[in-house]
Amino acid sequence: MNQPYPAELYAALHLGNPGDLDFYRARCRGADSVLELGCGYGRVLEALATEGLQITGLDASRELLALAEARLQRVDGNKGALVLGDMRQFAFDQKFDRILIPYSGLFCLTSQSDVEACLQNIASHLTPAGQFIFDAYSADNFHDDPEQDEDAEDDAPEDIATITHEGITYHVTEQSQWWREEQRMDVVYVHEPREGGHTIAAPLQHRYLLSRQIEPLLNRAGLDLVSLDGDYQGTPFTPEADLIVVVARLA
Repeated sequence: MNQPYPAELYAALHLGNPGDLDFYRARCRGADSVLELGCGYGRVLEALATEGLQITGLDASRELLALAEARLQRVDGNKGALVLGDMRQFAFDQKFDRILIPYSGLFCLTSQSDVEACLQNIASHLTPAGQFIFDAYSADNFHDDPEQDEDAEDDAPEDIATITHEGITYHVTEQSQWWREEQRMDVVYVHEPREGGHTIAAPLQHRYLLSRQIEPLLNRAGLDLVSLDGDYQGTPFTPEADLIVVVARLA
């Protein structure tokens, strides 16, 4: 039976992409203030806090924010603030030099209006020379492939990881269902204990964006596209890329 995703299991499984922490450190170097939307358990915030940056993290999950607070407490002299809130309708009394949404967080907004509201809010919270930066998996390749079955559910769960939490080792599989027209992926992560404990099925829903949709969305929110790359090293995006890495600024 599906249930809300336990924060500790989410943190144990979702470890980011190789190279993303170095990328965000480099992109935030020289910034005085950084806001991360959908900061989760504080993986990126902790990396930025070690650079001495003034950081603010916003997330809709109290449980994930509690994990983030514990991580930030490990950083000497950290200047971090954590806020329970919604990335579609946040309001701060300051503007930020960098606003980040790492690790496909923007895809957690499951309607066009939600994405537009988020981007408009981002534009209103950027300093004049500020940048909005996000990364996500690229869906162009499978979305535009006519041989991919639409509305298809995976025939068998895919093995993705083995993790240990509170002394219990879980074998984790992923099963997804895809709707091409809606650009939607519904994923269930099934955590099967090797012994003891109970099975946990944790759902996660994404509405992905295609590369060709990003610049018009940014423009409507008052943002200009600076770069659209296919990795963290600045390689220009192609439909074969696994990632979309976007930098934008105020128009």
